Amino acid sequence: MGGLPTDSKLLETARQKLVVAAKDAGIDLKQTFAKEGRLLRFKAGRYAHAKQFKRMGRAIKRQRTIVARIACQMERGANALSQAVRDALQGSLAKARQIVAQAASRKNYGCRLNNGWKLQAALTRRGLPVEVYQLLTAFACHFHTVSSMSRRGNCHAVAESFFQLLKRERVRRQIYLTRQDARTDVFNYIEMFCNSKRRHNAAGDILPVEFEKRYFQQLGSV
Repeated sequence: MGGLPTDSKLLETARQKLVVAAKDAGIDLKQTFAKEGRLLRFKAGRYAHAKQFKRMGRAIKRQRTIVARIACQMERGANALSQAVRDALQGSLAKARQIVAQAASRKNYGCRLNNGWKLQAALTRRGLPVEVYQLLTAFACHFHTVSSMSRRGNCHAVAESFFQLLKRERVRRQIYLTRQDARTDVFNYIEMFCNSKRRHNAAGDILPVEFEKRYFQQLGSV
């Protein structure tokens, strides 16, 4: 589980950041849940590894509750502070609320970044490095999209073809030191080669950029 952008890891990081922000602002928290937070993070990782997703969901639910409680304590404590300090805390509180809401929105843990356990398993079977999974999940989260892996009635021939080409031509035997390295390499492969130089059968044996151009021209003529 190390390195994967799971809800549990995000929630534990949010808890730690809130505790540090409260300490810097001079807010005395009644409880920081430090020991319980670390234990829940460990439990969620072990449950996920064992595919015990219901138990993992309960651990993550408790983590959400802890982060929400700390945020409420900070908001109450911030009322006695100056406006400048309250404004400085808003960034941390807003991020924590976003992470809590994001974790609560996931119906099936598996990361609704999205159907992530299936996505991560599919990428692992293809031999892709963790950084590519992180890039794809971050993309899905940013654009609020839900990936579907092997759902009934869906055809993934194009996606599967892309993944095997990405593996064979670019990322196989590659070791990315940082996420940015993986992001740059995959971006260059897609934008500088696949979209501009490689013809695709699914697009009528033309370049994807040409297909996109024709599509928007057709929309403009309607």
